[in-house]
Amino acid sequence: MGPKYSPYGAGTFRVSMNFSPRFPMIAPTVKFKTKIFHPNGSDKGDVKFKTKNFHPNVSDKGDVYLYMLGNGWAPGFTIPDILMTLWGMLLTPRLDLPDKVNEDTLEYVSNREKFNRKAAEWTILYARK
Repeated sequence: MGPKYSPYGAGTFRVSMNFSPRFPMIAPTVKFKTKIFHPNGSDKGDVKFKTKNFHPNVSDKGDVYLYMLGNGWAPGFTIPDILMTLWGMLLTPRLDLPDKVNEDTLEYVSNREKFNRKAAEWTILYARK
């Protein structure tokens, strides 16, 4: 479920996780299966979305910059840790990484009210509980 007091609060977002035989030494591959409107994308990310998405941390190809699932991975991380990090990303995108920002979602910075309306619309359309 999306964070309660955010544009994602009315939705349930489906994710899948694939674990290597080397888990927990290497991070799982995480994929969102639900469309989402949110801001930071990267060409290199460990989370892949299967449909076009907009989030400050999600590129138009579905790549997400999530440090925890890349260089920041530690074998002590658990599945709840991963889910809480994804949930936190919905609540607080990483805007301090200019090369990781999805330009389609720059409204997040320039017009937050408009961004929130569109994110809430996408949540109702694609992630209804």
